[in-house]
Amino acid sequence: MRKFLRRCRVYFVYAVIFSFFANILMLTLPIYMMQVFDRVISSRSVETLVMLSIMALAGLFAHMLLELFRSRLLSGAGLALDGMAGPAVVTGVLNVGARPGSNPAVSSLRDVALVRTFLTGHAVFALFDAPVGGAQLGSTLTQNGIAVTNGIFAVSLDFGNQFPGAG
Repeated sequence: MRKFLRRCRVYFVYAVIFSFFANILMLTLPIYMMQVFDRVISSRSVETLVMLSIMALAGLFAHMLLELFRSRLLSGAGLALDGMAGPAVVTGVLNVGARPGSNPAVSSLRDVALVRTFLTGHAVFALFDAPVGGAQLGSTLTQNGIAVTNGIFAVSLDFGNQFPGAG
């Protein structure tokens, strides 16, 4: 396994790098929506909406490409594992099966396939994406004096004069 990890380290390094940028691009739609509400609705500018939409589509397309490349990289690592471990496992199974009174260890081939499936499946993607999943950015705001009844609360929001004509 150490030999495999040493040989395939570049696959995993690039997969982590692609995961980092793909996770940043996951923010495309929330940023797009915030910009539409902040810039487009207040100014009613169709040009701004078109440009924001083009940039959002470009971000989503880049995210798709990074996910595709990451998937291909891990598939390449799985193929490398098959190339390294497959012949040795087949030889071992044949040697064990050639002995009189022994049962060939077919499960060894299944084990190699299981490891390959893990390395190229969604479980590794979840490991790469875990550091950014659910992480809070910024500080927590605490407000005292808000009444909560059965999990329901009400607050009034004061935006000042940010929305002229409202009110």
